[in-house]
Amino acid sequence: MICRAFSAVVAVVAAGFLPSPAEAARPMAFEDLVSLRRLSDPQPSPDGRWIACVVTTPDLAANRNDSDLWLVPVDGGAPRKFAASPKHDRHPRWSPDGRWLAFESHRDGEPQVWIQPVDGGEARAVTRLSTGATAPVWSPDGSRIAFLSSVFPEFSGKPAAESERLHRERIQQLDKGQVKARVYDALPVRKWDAMNDGRRNHLFVVPVSQGAAVGDPVDLTPGPQDAVPWSSTFAAGDEFAWAADSRSLAHTPSPAPVREESWSTDHNVVSVSVDGLRREPLTTQPAADGCPQFSPDGRWLAYRAQARAAPSRPPGPPARAACGPATPPRGPASRPSTRRWIPPNDPNGGSGGAPGPASG
Repeated sequence: MICRAFSAVVAVVAAGFLPSPAEAARPMAFEDLVSLRRLSDPQPSPDGRWIACVVTTPDLAANRNDSDLWLVPVDGGAPRKFAASPKHDRHPRWSPDGRWLAFESHRDGEPQVWIQPVDGGEARAVTRLSTGATAPVWSPDGSRIAFLSSVFPEFSGKPAAESERLHRERIQQLDKGQVKARVYDALPVRKWDAMNDGRRNHLFVVPVSQGAAVGDPVDLTPGPQDAVPWSSTFAAGDEFAWAADSRSLAHTPSPAPVREESWSTDHNVVSVSVDGLRREPLTTQPAADGCPQFSPDGRWLAYRAQARAAPSRPPGPPARAACGPATPPRGPASRPSTRRWIPPNDPNGGSGGAPGPASG
């Protein structure tokens, strides 16, 4: 049903680019390809009636894209534009009760987290951080939203107001400074199409109620490491996930020590409490683990595991799916298995011995 609804919005969005019956057929040109609208990030509503998705429309004359949010009825009917601005609106995520959509928007400059009621009403900003806020995800109980922000690690452990002041001052210095040269004593120097300015992607949570923030954002991962991999080469959706009880999150920080992160594949999944005071490793193998997802009952953690470590060369064989208990690892149970379920509280993988293949 969801696939049918998403196919419907594809048809509606594509209809504007189909030639009329009177127009002569011709080979597809480059301009036709780059003019196509693009659909991404489909998110079904909790009640299964709607799909929120991102529709990106190219503007060739201005050499830019505009991303808006659309809602598609699963049972059929016309999709409707939900959130639009002259810049990007993306990464829609439903509140657990289905009344709100949180999303990332660039409408006021830096990306921030916004919330808009599904039944109508204006969007409201949840964050106003000088470092921006991206990738919002609701907690299962609807009391918090987790998101990412690119911060200077030396300010990350300070109180919220002081940290924000220091970040604003640093960003203004970088923007207005006459000297643009930098000294690098560690890799990476460049992250894809941008020079590394020393910022780190940290994981934050902000308390919310009735579509508004009711407290300051809290940095759960202060320090020199990224809370999630900065490279999106092997990304598979959100790189962090809420536990079922809303008391902690699982994420994949960059390898430690940070000087070795550019050639190490030792990414491990870590659990962090919502106050940031308690951290526990959930995986420990030396190859890369990532993309954690909890089961609905919170008893299992599914994640993607690299087959073997590659400390001095590019990542090794294709990743494999693995699943383990949502508790700190115990012996062999922490090792990845190709699509295998590892029952909790049993280092041998179950009451009968070795772990068995996943079903479904």
